[in-house]
Amino acid sequence: MDTIGTAAAPTRIRIGERFSLETVLSRDDIRDAARLLGDDNPVHLDEQAAIAAGFSGIIAAGPHTSALHSALLAKHYSKLAPMLGLEYSVRFHRVVTADAPLYFEWEVVAVEYKPSLKGELVSLVGKVVQGGRDVMTGTSKVVVRFPEYAAAATPAG
Repeated sequence: MDTIGTAAAPTRIRIGERFSLETVLSRDDIRDAARLLGDDNPVHLDEQAAIAAGFSGIIAAGPHTSALHSALLAKHYSKLAPMLGLEYSVRFHRVVTADAPLYFEWEVVAVEYKPSLKGELVSLVGKVVQGGRDVMTGTSKVVVRFPEYAAAATPAG
């Protein structure tokens, strides 16, 4: 009998799979998130302060953008099975502005069954795009625990 996650029975998640989300952050969304995060930087809260700092208006806090990006992982994988984030790293390239479409994307670059994690270890690369330009790029590793893995990992008895 084949074991799930071996060469004879490949993992359920596939290399090359992509998933995405498009949204728009309003000025109020940006202000509310900054306050919730405890980020008192005026460029996230005050239009005039942001303009005086050389921006076109208020800009999103980095943790706001990265939280939305990482949340997309949970939104996608938790529909399939219980999942857990293991690693997440980002690099910011440009600021995120209000009232313009923001595109979040992830792509699977590696996946393997890990008995020690009782699931599939998924490695991904991601990006956030606004105005046709990358504003943030990142990498992540998550484990997705399909029910058959839990059953396979449980000792008989």
